[in-house]
Amino acid sequence: MKNNDESFLTSLLQYHTRLIDQQFVDNIMNNLKASNKFRLRIMIIALLLACSLTVTLLFNMSEELAFLNTLSSMSPYMMTFCLITALGFVTWLTSDNF
Repeated sequence: MKNNDESFLTSLLQYHTRLIDQQFVDNIMNNLKASNKFRLRIMIIALLLACSLTVTLLFNMSEELAFLNTLSSMSPYMMTFCLITALGFVTWLTSDNF
């Protein structure tokens, strides 16, 4: 009697159909891969732009380091705004919810 009760209970607790299609899982995985590729491309483009701007600024710098004089004459509020904006963009770009 005990053996029959266990087999009946086991059959009731088993799933007889799949809960999630394999096609659904494949679609989600493909979407994740596509978004990761997109994020990687944007990061590479941003790094290339930053490097190109840095190289041109380094070539245009004079011996007097006029850029530092310009930077020190900027408003601290503008500098803070620019830094927070840049940090926010980098955080958004590197987060998992991109």
